[in-house]
Amino acid sequence: MRHSLLLLSLVLLLGLQVQAQQRPAYSQYMFNGLALNPAYAGSQKQLHVMGIIRSQWVNFEGAPKTQLLTAHAPLDRKNIGLGMQISHEQIGVHVDWSAYASYAYQLKFKKGRMLSLGLQGGLNHRRSDFTKLTVQAGADPLLGYYSKVTPNVGTGAYYSTPTSYVGLSSPFLIENKTFNANGDGTYSQNRESRYYYLTAGKVFNAGGNVQAMPSVLLRLQDKMPVGYDLGINFYFQKVVGAGINYRNGDSVIGLFQLTLNENFVFGYAYDYTLSSLRNHTQGTHEVMLSYRIRLSTDPCHSYF
Repeated sequence: MRHSLLLLSLVLLLGLQVQAQQRPAYSQYMFNGLALNPAYAGSQKQLHVMGIIRSQWVNFEGAPKTQLLTAHAPLDRKNIGLGMQISHEQIGVHVDWSAYASYAYQLKFKKGRMLSLGLQGGLNHRRSDFTKLTVQAGADPLLGYYSKVTPNVGTGAYYSTPTSYVGLSSPFLIENKTFNANGDGTYSQNRESRYYYLTAGKVFNAGGNVQAMPSVLLRLQDKMPVGYDLGINFYFQKVVGAGINYRNGDSVIGLFQLTLNENFVFGYAYDYTLSSLRNHTQGTHEVMLSYRIRLSTDPCHSYF
């Protein structure tokens, strides 16, 4: 176990910074805008509850495991949307919990167009057990046990029509300090990175009973290269969905979606790793279950 944790820590420390500073990259982001943008809250005329379970780098001991629960809805006869999300992530010696509440104000226009401006705020709790990690033979334990609660806030804008959307957000603006393990048996304090997200997608008729939705996600992080997801999903008779997504320099993702009825939607994504880590893992699995309750006479849809 210590060998796997050592390898994992080196990957995270020498790669793109410590994973504890990274935000989870959900493969099914196009179906759960609240995870990236507080302005998404209440953007549909329905109560929407979604759960996601993500297991990254399967068979790699200490690899990230993430669970996310979100819920949001518009307030009756008001231009306001409210949302909440709770997440749990475990990676190596780190365990993170977070809880956030979202508020969105909506400007509505003709033909179902809407511009929403959102805010969110919440708390993160990180617990680390550095006694499980030995970086050098004979080195003293790093910190032992470490626990800290930090606040954070975020903001975003979201524009949507019945068949398209564009979002811009920075959901975690405060760059809190955190402890990281160094390779020489010591530790250091670093600041979390601030992220900016740009998302967009559009649904169009691909012929017959087939709809297509290309989508894109841009991730901008301080002092890091731009990351992006680019893909397309196809929907057959508004019941079965299948698609493919490319995450630059990281993975190719296959997506599947099944609309069980007007309320329940099931989704699954498999990430095939493109980096050298593919020799140590069997990819990444992500399962999603969505529940929607109609709050108006408009039908529920499962496109975005």
